[in-house]
Order: sequence, then C-alpha cells, then structure tokens
Amino acid sequence: MRMAAGHAVCRNSHAPSKAGAAQKEGIMPRTLPVIVSTRDYEFSHGHRPRGFGAWAFCPTHVARRPDYLDHALWVYGQTYADAKKVAAHAFAGCIEIVVLP
Repeated sequence: MRMAAGHAVCRNSHAPSKAGAAQKEGIMPRTLPVIVSTRDYEFSHGHRPRGFGAWAFCPTHVARRPDYLDHALWVYGQTYADAKKVAAHAFAGCIEIVVLP
C-alpha cells in the first residue's frame, strides 16, 4: 500500500532533461487532466462518492490485476473532492484513475 506521498505508477511522457530545461526557462510542459472514474465505487455503494473518509485511487490499467492494491494511493481524513485532487496530482501521467470501493 502507498500513502499520499511517493511516485506514481504512470509516468509523464516528458523526459526529465526536457522538463528540467523547460522549468529553467520558466515554461512548464502541459499535462492533460486525469479522468477520475467512480463506476466501481457507485456499483459497490449505490451512490457517488462524497463526504469525509478514507479514499483509495488506482490507475485504471492496473485496477483489474490481482496486485492492484500495491499500486493504490490511499488518502485519509479528507473530503472526496480534496482526495481526488491529491490523486490527480499523484497520477498526473495517467489518462484515467478509478476510485476503489
């Protein structure tokens, strides 16, 4: 299991040298927004995620693997909206992440 800090499973497509050079010039590479799927959560709980609690997020492409929890990001004691922001930042190189039930 992984807490909110650490590196993400998905990687940004930019090479480190390009990102470093762009940062020095004051130009940051553009990253696309991460899609957050609530499909599994809604199926399990019968409603969309909301409120305070412990939230788990995982990249969609590993969510069906048996070891998916090894790649999960756990966010504790925050609202769903704040946890989603943390997860989107942590998995910035991913196209889609899923809220785990």
